[in-house]
Amino acid sequence: MSRSTQTHKDSALRAITELPIADFEAGLLLPMRLFTLSLSGKSRDGWQTAYAQSAEKWGVSIGLSVAHEIGKLVKALEETRGTFPRVLDPDFADSDLFVTLDEELFLKVIHHTRREHMAAARDAIWILTQGQSLASFLRQAHSFAAKHSLIAPQAAGHAPVLSVV
Repeated sequence: MSRSTQTHKDSALRAITELPIADFEAGLLLPMRLFTLSLSGKSRDGWQTAYAQSAEKWGVSIGLSVAHEIGKLVKALEETRGTFPRVLDPDFADSDLFVTLDEELFLKVIHHTRREHMAAARDAIWILTQGQSLASFLRQAHSFAAKHSLIAPQAAGHAPVLSVV
């Protein structure tokens, strides 16, 4: 199978706009794909691009932290289930419009964990890890959620302003 679609031939793609996730969570798709391709050996510099793209999107302090945590989540998933998630190659035309089932579940885990909807997060993890142990991946998802709560990250170049009222 070509590198452009790291999916099974019978896997259906879903439009990312159909997912019940926030814009911040949708923005995690590209670093997730880049880390997956890099860690699986299909890209030599995907991890560098993930860090650079995240720093550009969310600013250096938030973006580098986001990228680092996403990389750890991808690695935890591979260690839990023994395979990397199936992802679309970000260079593939229209890849930013669609997600694989693994990508969808990965983003839903983050979505639910950030909102402390743990039953829904566990359900998504169970499917994503193919019934393997939840503990390691769930701990990593909690770590991400604690560091990147629902408070929207500041846009790159826009520092928070302190005002006295």
